Amino acid sequence: MTLCEQVWLKDTRTYHVQGWLNQVGAGKLSRNTLKHVKSVISGIFTLAKQQDYFQGENPARNSAVNPKAAEPQETYAYTLEEIQTILALLPEPAATAFAVAAFMGLRHGEIQGLLWENYRDGQLYVSRSIWNGRISDPKTRKGRAPVPVIRQLADRLEMHRLRAVNPNAGDLPPKN
Repeated sequence: MTLCEQVWLKDTRTYHVQGWLNQVGAGKLSRNTLKHVKSVISGIFTLAKQQDYFQGENPARNSAVNPKAAEPQETYAYTLEEIQTILALLPEPAATAFAVAAFMGLRHGEIQGLLWENYRDGQLYVSRSIWNGRISDPKTRKGRAPVPVIRQLADRLEMHRLRAVNPNAGDLPPKN
């Protein structure tokens, strides 16, 4: 039996949502993951309310993530040696796409939104982000700042540009 299958959407209250968060949080999920779970639940009820499947206050609103939930773990960053090993194993254009991700420090959506026009004077200018097919501005002002391109990546991009059908316009990095 799943956590919420016994409760009708229309009958869901804050104590139900709190119970779900407590049960899910009893495992090894971090506080950040639990906040994301709460956000998804809240989004479901927001949509249900917008479409008139639910009336009343969003039951996720006053629920809380256990402050004693596990600390988020540090994000692992590949070493230069690990990156070079992976690049040696990948075929093109996957290797170039991986190199952009590994060397640029951009968000996934910012990488998807890169265009050849954004690459000039040894820098990448992040002008847009694409997430779930929707184009938007980069997430932060800092995200719009030019990002210097290191030599290893510049060489790969130049080789990719030479292989491209239209080397001066369109998506960068390659889409697989």
